[in-house]
Amino acid sequence: MFQTLIKKRRSIRKYTKEPLNDQILEALAEAILRAPSSRSQNPWTFIFVTDPDLLKKLAQAKPHGATFLKDAPLGVVVCGDPGVTPSIGGFSLQFETRIDA
Repeated sequence: MFQTLIKKRRSIRKYTKEPLNDQILEALAEAILRAPSSRSQNPWTFIFVTDPDLLKKLAQAKPHGATFLKDAPLGVVVCGDPGVTPSIGGFSLQFETRIDA
């Protein structure tokens, strides 16, 4: 099953202007809250961004690989808390949300 999922994986880079409804946002929030972490410490905070102006600014927050965010209906900012897990600064946390719009 995992191999099938990997083979069907796509990276969405173009979005419609249609906003996500509350039901989709709630489902995404629930999925994020259920994500496992070491010792259930959950050393992160997830911030949903739907404001188009803020998404455009976030698209410029890093030099490469985020420009597609300017047209996305949703961005998820992942904030790691080194006070909960001191080793969090030692790894790169990458989170991508793909939504077929």
